[in-house]
Amino acid sequence: MSLQFPFEYERISPTETLFYPMVTFQIKTVAGWWKMKFLLDTGADFTTLPDSLLPIIGVNPGSLPKVETIGVGGIIVPVRRFRLPLRVGNEELVIQANAVETRGKFSPALLGKKDLFESKFSLTIDSKARLTRIWKN
Repeated sequence: MSLQFPFEYERISPTETLFYPMVTFQIKTVAGWWKMKFLLDTGADFTTLPDSLLPIIGVNPGSLPKVETIGVGGIIVPVRRFRLPLRVGNEELVIQANAVETRGKFSPALLGKKDLFESKFSLTIDSKARLTRIWKN
């Protein structure tokens, strides 16, 4: 299995544009499998979702352990750790994930390394082809 995702771009100033390696996987919700875009974050250990998605995936936030993780710049961020059913192409797996409290503000879903890129899948960010490639090991 090999998956390819074209880069997405956003203008950050009148003269500058940045690319974002976005991938689309499916998460299991109370209503079945749902397509979701993730920002591929090679610096993130864990996949992180906004806590507002927890009821949609059938998880009671109050039942989850609260832990602390260290964010960019050493900032300590409280999160709730849970198991996320994920479909990568046609492969179903369950990964460790964190839910971060967003207080109604937008927060992208971040795809981290844990349970995905340690041994199951390989990754290439190909700037020449402007693609993110993921394939099963």
